[in-house]
Amino acid sequence: MSAPASTSTTAAPRDLDGLKGVLAARLPARAAAAVADYEAFAGQAPPDDAKGFAAHHAACKAALAHVEAAVKLLRWAAPPEPAATAPDPEADDLARLIAEARAALSEDSDPHDHPTARPDPFAADDAGEDDTDEEDDA
Repeated sequence: MSAPASTSTTAAPRDLDGLKGVLAARLPARAAAAVADYEAFAGQAPPDDAKGFAAHHAACKAALAHVEAAVKLLRWAAPPEPAATAPDPEADDLARLIAEARAALSEDSDPHDHPTARPDPFAADDAGEDDTDEEDDA
């Protein structure tokens, strides 16, 4: 006798509304766990070598994409809100966390800012140059 394919005790939803209900019930806790895992991982110092740094950065971006997908599914699965309901502070917190994480990643995304990065030999050195044209002022 073979083992069942799934160990879940709940039956699979039979229609779209059933799927939405299941997702609306399960995803908030899972999305929160994904955010907590992301924060723990992103809080670790990235490796010093360029390959390790790139891999750490890619893993952070993948984790954010996972959280973003969960948030999109949550919005899709959520029942329509009545016009007079108060905003959900948990949804605002999740959106804020995602925005903060994206901002942190964008700050780290410039490889020239990494401690092991080498200066760009082709970058223009604008030190001491004045962009204003004094002849046009007359």
